[in-house]
Amino acid sequence: MLDPALLARSGHTAHALVDAGTLRLTTQTLAPGGDLPELNTDGPVSIQIFEGAAACSALSNECTVATNDSLVLAQRVPDLARAPNS
Repeated sequence: MLDPALLARSGHTAHALVDAGTLRLTTQTLAPGGDLPELNTDGPVSIQIFEGAAACSALSNECTVATNDSLVLAQRVPDLARAPNS
């Protein structure tokens, strides 16, 4: 599931577990210093951190989401995430 070469090259990987219209369940891995480009989805977004932390931004607000934390955003809210450098 995790592609180390892709992670090293792009700073993140993703694997869709469910893709059914507006319901999407995706696992994503961020390398240290890696980021996910801004997304704007038709459905709500739930971000859960299983290990490490990420700085998440939405509507000009930023927060840190750490291990075992969750962040839920409404549909069509542009958001992005960045992993710390270490």
